[in-house]
Amino acid sequence: MTVDEYLAHQPEEDKADSRQISSILDSEMEVWLRVHWRLSEELFLFWYIWLKDNTAMVEGFVEEMKAVIAIKIDDKQEISEPKDYSANFDVSD
Repeated sequence: MTVDEYLAHQPEEDKADSRQISSILDSEMEVWLRVHWRLSEELFLFWYIWLKDNTAMVEGFVEEMKAVIAIKIDDKQEISEPKDYSANFDVSD
């Protein structure tokens, strides 16, 4: 049931109150939507400026992480060997 269908079954005095409440809620939603976009724009601007100012530091951090991950991957490849688990299963009928 839509709002219009619901309001069609209401007495006239209730319709006015319902429409007023609906109008108030719509205006509140518009206000919060503007607040949300304003905060989003400010956060984007903050992070954009921060990344622009700290690009070298972030690139250094990324390179360090790549090196650490590469070392751990190399260590795991040397340590781990393929294991044969077929002996643990009885496949006879």
